[in-house]
Amino acid sequence: MVPSTVAYGFMVAFAGLLVLVSVMDLRHGRIPDNVVILGLILGLIAAGLQGTLLSAVTTGAGTFLGFMALALVYPSGIGGGDVKLAGVIGLILGWPAILWALGIALVIAGITGVAISMSHNPKRTVAFGPFLAGGAVVGFLA
Repeated sequence: MVPSTVAYGFMVAFAGLLVLVSVMDLRHGRIPDNVVILGLILGLIAAGLQGTLLSAVTTGAGTFLGFMALALVYPSGIGGGDVKLAGVIGLILGWPAILWALGIALVIAGITGVAISMSHNPKRTVAFGPFLAGGAVVGFLA
């Protein structure tokens, strides 16, 4: 088992990445691959140190594949960055915390989407990365 200070260090580093992802997605409408890859590396190292690598990879892959399926069905709604970020969040949070993260992200994004559709600019798009990041924070706490 990893000492708690190391685990907290990884959580703080990942929280910083989530802030960066949110800002990039809000400003530019995309999530850079290099930031997601850094999150993937952090997640793999943390899972390896904690002895939960198989479970973490399974949860991350399942989350990635689920979002990939959604992106294929609804390509204008979910981008590739969202798919990759969701997989990394699944890897880092593991099971069942990923359920909290995704549930919160989807509910808040849905409420925001409805509010925007009722506004004067219903064709406006909304970046999903910040919602995933916020859900991940809730998943950390769950």
